[in-house]
Amino acid sequence: MAVLFSVIFMLVYFGALMCSHLSAFRVAANMKKDLLHHIAKLPIGFADEMGSGKVRRIVTETTSSTETFLAHNLPDMAQAIVMPVGMVIMLFIYDWRFGLACIIPIILSFCMVFSMMGPKMMEDMKKYQDALG
Repeated sequence: MAVLFSVIFMLVYFGALMCSHLSAFRVAANMKKDLLHHIAKLPIGFADEMGSGKVRRIVTETTSSTETFLAHNLPDMAQAIVMPVGMVIMLFIYDWRFGLACIIPIILSFCMVFSMMGPKMMEDMKKYQDALG
């Protein structure tokens, strides 16, 4: 069952990446078209003032950063949310006692991490940084 679910996961993830890339490329192309139509309507002095290379760089960088977010970061964020939730559900479906035995240490570790990263730690880090320089 584990191997089957792993194969299914890989196929679904590959499909999601394909769909996200296709939509991201379409969004980036539409953004470029809209930006270039808008720039074409601007007065000619605008391009002389900023420089055509700078305008081209701005258009290219903004659309490519949007493509990167939509094609890569968004599916990874969805996976980061769905995977732990799915694992917890599967633990409880397998055996609720086993699921509970696994959840208790996870909850305790989150409490420990949050206590270490609280306001006192921020204050201690500020003191440390002040002592360095």
